[in-house]
Amino acid sequence: MTTLEVSVSDTATAFVAAVQHFNNYGEDLVEVRAITDDELAVCSDDRFVAPDSEEWDRFGPLLREHHVVVLLGDAGTGRHTAALRQLLDRSPREKLHELEPTWSRPQRRLLPPAETGHGYVLDLSNATEEPAEEFGKGLLSWARESAGFIVVLVTGRVWAGLWTQHLKHLLVPLPSPDARDLVEQQLVAFGLSDRAHLLDEEPLAKIFGSSPRAEDAARLVEIIRKSTSLKAEDIADEYSGWESWLEKKFPRPLGIRTLLWSAALCDGGRTLSILQMSEALRVKLGENRGPAAVLADTITSKRLEEAHIVRRGDRAYLAPNHHGLATAARRHLWDEFQLYRELLTEWAVQQAAELPPDDAARVIDALLDLALHFRDGEIIKRLRHVLLANNRSFLAQALSNAAIDPRFGPYIRARLYTWLAYNPPQQLVELVAEVCGGVFGKKEPTMALVRLQRAALKTKEVDSEILAKAFTSLAGKHHQIVFDTVIGGWFDKPATERAGIVAVLGLASTDEGIIALCGPDGADISDPRDRFGLITTFRRALDREDTREAAVRVIGTWKEVAAQGLLPEDLVIEVLGASLAPTLEDNIMQRYLETGALDVKTFWGKVFVKAAQCLAEQEKYQTV
Repeated sequence: MTTLEVSVSDTATAFVAAVQHFNNYGEDLVEVRAITDDELAVCSDDRFVAPDSEEWDRFGPLLREHHVVVLLGDAGTGRHTAALRQLLDRSPREKLHELEPTWSRPQRRLLPPAETGHGYVLDLSNATEEPAEEFGKGLLSWARESAGFIVVLVTGRVWAGLWTQHLKHLLVPLPSPDARDLVEQQLVAFGLSDRAHLLDEEPLAKIFGSSPRAEDAARLVEIIRKSTSLKAEDIADEYSGWESWLEKKFPRPLGIRTLLWSAALCDGGRTLSILQMSEALRVKLGENRGPAAVLADTITSKRLEEAHIVRRGDRAYLAPNHHGLATAARRHLWDEFQLYRELLTEWAVQQAAELPPDDAARVIDALLDLALHFRDGEIIKRLRHVLLANNRSFLAQALSNAAIDPRFGPYIRARLYTWLAYNPPQQLVELVAEVCGGVFGKKEPTMALVRLQRAALKTKEVDSEILAKAFTSLAGKHHQIVFDTVIGGWFDKPATERAGIVAVLGLASTDEGIIALCGPDGADISDPRDRFGLITTFRRALDREDTREAAVRVIGTWKEVAAQGLLPEDLVIEVLGASLAPTLEDNIMQRYLETGALDVKTFWGKVFVKAAQCLAEQEKYQTV
């Protein structure tokens, strides 16, 4: 893997790697994510349907001539796929990227360096502030200077203000492609042409008459693909969010409703968990649910039946023959009772904190779906607040999975970064670290390292076990990426040196991390030149007031490293002696002596002798 450091300013660095680029200006961040195979699959000839519009014909020539095109349209209209389709004509698939910004305001200086011949997609649809006036002109120069190509996605709300004046001739208003053509072509591509006849039946024909967006057409394709009944009416019902079902069959009694809502949030969970959730909600709503009231209630089997819940063993499912009903029912709950979202959020999050782990995971996944669908940040905030105190590791696992989920990923990744702004509590720092050390870090190591760098800069506990585990986990899976980033990048900047020290101290505190740092039996530091980096890191850590104590503690554990045979004793003595040499006058060595007296035959006595030799040699050369 090749890396390149490009100096941007005294307070910002653009790190360019084979898989990621980012600019970091204080609290603002722009990352570059590689376009996935799944995203490119929908651009293939057998699946892509172009919009029937003259604007589509303008798109390609404009991009070729000016290297920048602005696509105007609502989210879900197929803008992203259309952008990739045009970029594929100019850049090979391995050179296509998505710019993922976490910024307070779009600005040209935040963009990473574009690479010649590469293609980029930048979605400004969710920008909360109008881009800076120079942003439009800056986009043009950014692309032309590098001979890269960029397609910017905007909505009507964002396409306003002075920033647009230099880009008006590059604006392409793009409608969705014909929904029926899109669905039919997708079915044929999936080998399901025998289901295309369903598209002409009245329930689906009515859907196409409403001119659905490309996103909705794609969702209809998935419903048809997964349908077991192959009835146009059932498919249409699921597509509509089971509106007619909810109108006709939604139960009236509150106790039955709470069962249905509980099953919608914990579909496939234990029957006992769903019953517990229902009872908790009824109590929260002010009902008297003491033992007498519960025992006098309708028997459980009858209540479950009235709530359309089917039991299979100890598990319960909401109307399993109605695929997607659980999602529709919980969204219906959040939509119909908006005034009580805070109460509902408190209830559901508390259940996630109390249920068995697998059922809690179902509830968390459902809540993440609601948070994304309704852009409800309060749900994420509440989840973080409650589970951070009660079950941080469980929350970390859920967020780590969500960070790589196509639905939740960008939103969760942005939250992980912004949570570490200003002065975050140590629990929150360690939550982010634990998320990055999980499946998120294993699948997206460079994105995880961006957030781990911030965690390492903000941590109040330099030798935090959680941070150590996170760095060790990434180094074990992505050794070269971690070392190119940490050793080759963070140490070179005063602003990020602390992060590099925290990372190396973390690795140096675990058996797996030591092997990653030094190789089996110290093979990677057998050459003095290779030892220099580790020794320099230890020296820097001892020289900094904010990392000295942690370094002293980590170095103290290396006696066991030698005793266990993880590294040869003579190699450990040489590394520690050279590392501690500049500190001999500070009496740090005294802290390692068990009796307070120096015995040159003991491990620490040998380290002291080596340190004294190194110091003498250093002073000799300084004298000369």
